[in-house]
Amino acid sequence: MDTQLILDSILIFFSVIIGTLLSLVLYRAFIILGKVEKIMEFIDQIREMLEMWERIPFELLKKITNFLSK
Repeated sequence: MDTQLILDSILIFFSVIIGTLLSLVLYRAFIILGKVEKIMEFIDQIREMLEMWERIPFELLKKITNFLSK
């Protein structure tokens, strides 16, 4: 067989294997990043809820002072 044909066959074989493995790794990374995004959204919701709870005493104090100042 011609050397060029052998080298081309090996190149195609390894390209297919590496391409397939790379596609699988990228797909898995895409899935993981999707889950990370959902976790970050959940953390943002918790942070917003905590900030809202933090403002409650100040709003209550503001209403009481407004009521008493009238």
